[in-house]
Amino acid sequence: MQERTARRMPEPDELNSLPETYALALRLRSEGLGDDAIARVLDIETESVGPLLELAESKLAGLACRCEPGGAAGDPVV
Repeated sequence: MQERTARRMPEPDELNSLPETYALALRLRSEGLGDDAIARVLDIETESVGPLLELAESKLAGLACRCEPGGAAGDPVV
């Protein structure tokens, strides 16, 4: 079972733009909770946590891209 490490906490404005489940998953991960704990809080299968976090990060990156001046879908944010 793969546990994730804590990462930078996204800004509150960024998280508020996401659906609640994605935002909560990212908050929990940034607080250092492992996949098992995140799964219990969200009431999902542990195996679903990884894909859920990946999707949440993708959505967050898409929001950041749209916020950058001249940003377009698929453009990296630098």
